[in-house]
Amino acid sequence: MKNKKLLFLGGGAAIILVAIAAFLIPGRDPVRKKFEELESKTSKYTPSESVLESIKMKDAGDGHLTYDGELTFDQTVALLRKKYGAKINHPLVQMRMLQELLRYLQKKYPNNWVEYLHELLGAAFPELAQKLFTMSKNLYLYDKFLNDTRDKATKMGDGDRDKFLWSKRYELFGSDADEIWAGEKKYNDVKNALNDIANNRTGTIKEKLSQFKDTLNKTYGDTLPSVMESRRQNLLDGFVGAVQTDLQSMTPADRREAMHDIRSSMGMDDAAITRWDALDAERDQRWSNGQIYTNERKQIISQYTGTDREQKLDDLRHKLFGDEADTIKSEEASGYFRFDGKQQYGIN
Repeated sequence: MKNKKLLFLGGGAAIILVAIAAFLIPGRDPVRKKFEELESKTSKYTPSESVLESIKMKDAGDGHLTYDGELTFDQTVALLRKKYGAKINHPLVQMRMLQELLRYLQKKYPNNWVEYLHELLGAAFPELAQKLFTMSKNLYLYDKFLNDTRDKATKMGDGDRDKFLWSKRYELFGSDADEIWAGEKKYNDVKNALNDIANNRTGTIKEKLSQFKDTLNKTYGDTLPSVMESRRQNLLDGFVGAVQTDLQSMTPADRREAMHDIRSSMGMDDAAITRWDALDAERDQRWSNGQIYTNERKQIISQYTGTDREQKLDDLRHKLFGDEADTIKSEEASGYFRFDGKQQYGIN
């Protein structure tokens, strides 16, 4: 009996070791295994768009509509086709759909989400089902790769990290990676241009602005007008941040003229430029008061103690900053002194 018990325990330990090995041995990931089991299988299904009419909506209570009750399989398929069908041949659209599906299915069916995914893709897009399912597997592997290499990647420089990530993207997604991450490529092109401008110590602001606009035209092409409509302020702030050294070396009058020219050249209308001119003047006055405050604060601290010091500081803050006085006092109590650094012209 004793021996049998030992044998039983030994067998249990072996089972545990095998289970652990399934996770540790490359290629034995159970989720990946399930993907590979289903990858070559197909499903027969005839989608029906008419079921969309049977989907009922209700007020979610926050001003938005939500589905009234659980969606059936047919309804889910019809919704996928309606939302993504028109552009489903584009890799970026495919990726966005799969990311949404994986989040939903992993939460709703944590133990068999791969099977549900296989059925949905086969029903919604039978002509692309195999490609989409393989892309789903590769998306899962890519997310796993990101989690497994997070510490390693954070220690890399920007250039090495980009090469590291793109190598894996091409390995898993081939040439589709260029379209899937096209937005990131464009962002990096703009970021690199701004870094070059920030490191340029010889060019004038007008020359740097021309260089930046050339980069935007090359990067976004015909889509630049729509990009500017949605991201004008973000791009403008990036450029103004890159030319801070130039702005800080100017006289106030020259700086105002430069900011006016930058905003106008980036397509800002006259009314908006007028508002920004007024905001710049307000910020300049606040920072001027900040320098006065910093100097007088040092004198008060050196000359007074206790409640006298606190009262003098309160009076000074209210004199210079009005309604902001209490906020500045709270910031200083937490160790933050907003006027210790330099003003970022056009930004704060």
